[in-house]
Amino acid sequence: MADDPTAEPPTDAVPEESIDLRTTAFAGDVPGSRVALVVARLRDGDLLQAWFTGPSGAAPTDMVLAELDGAPPGEPVALLDVPDPVTGRGVLVVVAFPGDDIEVRTAWK
Repeated sequence: MADDPTAEPPTDAVPEESIDLRTTAFAGDVPGSRVALVVARLRDGDLLQAWFTGPSGAAPTDMVLAELDGAPPGEPVALLDVPDPVTGRGVLVVVAFPGDDIEVRTAWK
């Protein structure tokens, strides 16, 4: 369905009138940057996750959209951000419910 925003990551902003409810699930400084996760329920019932990034201590207006994608209901979500491409160091932020098990692999074999 072409109008389904969860079918593939949209590149345009989601129209405000299509959002029924939105909440900030996480916002804080992580090594080298500030990250925020905003989750929105659309009027059609779908969920979207919007990750924003900026420099450490950034105000919301100084942050930019890093990723916009469908959000699986009740599942942990994650962002892998590389704030300094020169060093290649990345920051992994996982947002989950208390008690959820998260497994992270640091190397592939």
